[in-house]
Amino acid sequence: MLKAHKRDGCTYLESDHIINAGDNCQMHVTQLLNAIISHGALPDRFLNSTVLPIPKARNVSMCESAN
Repeated sequence: MLKAHKRDGCTYLESDHIINAGDNCQMHVTQLLNAIISHGALPDRFLNSTVLPIPKARNVSMCESAN
């Protein structure tokens, strides 16, 4: 489940945009993904991403890749 008011740093979209999207949104996302698969290409904006580290425990080093 998506948490409300989470923002992506690249596009300024919030999770609320997906949570409160209408039924037509699913159709448009499906068409977009089908076009990406059939053409084998991604828009440049899709290559940006936000990576959030999720540590296994609270008292571990965030610098170690094993955590």
